[in-house]
Amino acid sequence: MGIALFLALGVLMAISCNEETNGIQIPLTFRLGGEANGLSEGKKVKCECDQMGELSASYKIKNDTVIYEGSMGGSFSRTVLNDDENGISLAPDTYGEIIVKLHKDSVWILTPVNFNTGSRFYENLAAFKGVKKDGQIFGQWNCAPFDIFEGGWVDTVGTVSGSWYIEDSP
Repeated sequence: MGIALFLALGVLMAISCNEETNGIQIPLTFRLGGEANGLSEGKKVKCECDQMGELSASYKIKNDTVIYEGSMGGSFSRTVLNDDENGISLAPDTYGEIIVKLHKDSVWILTPVNFNTGSRFYENLAAFKGVKKDGQIFGQWNCAPFDIFEGGWVDTVGTVSGSWYIEDSP
C-alpha cells in the first residue's frame, strides 16, 4: 500500500509539473555538444563544444517562460590554420553559472559571465539560442576569434557557424 501510494503521488507530481510548465522540458543533467567548421578570411577554422550542464530541480515561471538556474562546464576548442597548415589551437576548459529559459518551442542557454568580456569567442558562448522540435533541442552558434594578439599568440580572424545540440547525460 505504501509503495503504491508513493508511486501514485510521484505520477501526480509529474503530471502537475508537466501541466505547470506547459509541457516544456529539458533534462536536468545534459550534454551540450556541437561543431563549427569552415573557411573564413582565408583560414581553415574548426571549433568543438563539449559541455555538461546541471540544472536545479526547481524553476520559475514568468510570462509563460520556464526559467531554470544551474551550472555548466567542460571544454571548447578552436583551431585556425593557414594554407600551409600552420596556425593556432586553443582549448579552454570552462565553468560557470547558467540560466536556461524555455518558452514554447524556443530554448535559451545563457552564461552571464561570458557577456561583455571583450572576446568575441566568449561573447558568442554567452547565449545559445535554439529550438525544441520532435523531442530534440538544437540550434546554431558562431565560433569567433579569442581576439588575442600577444606573446606570440594570435587569434583575431575567422568566424564560422555551426550547430549545437542537447542530449541527456547519464
